[in-house]
Amino acid sequence: MSPEWVRGADHHRVCRRVRRVPGKLELTVSLTRIMFPFLALVAVATALMGMLNSLHRFFVPAMSPAMFKRGNRSSARSASPR
Repeated sequence: MSPEWVRGADHHRVCRRVRRVPGKLELTVSLTRIMFPFLALVAVATALMGMLNSLHRFFVPAMSPAMFKRGNRSSARSASPR
């Protein structure tokens, strides 16, 4: 069960708007399933970067956003049809 503020009137209004468009609910569910593990991995990476900063190891935490962007671009290129 979710708290009362989550199940409010706004929640039902959004659900009705999502269900009006065919296929939108399925797309929303599949994208949520893809993105939820990503958020957990980002939280772990942030904690690890904080630990490295506390140990005065600054190079790896400073390079992690650049490596994330590079990995994001390369995975998008490999996943896209040619």
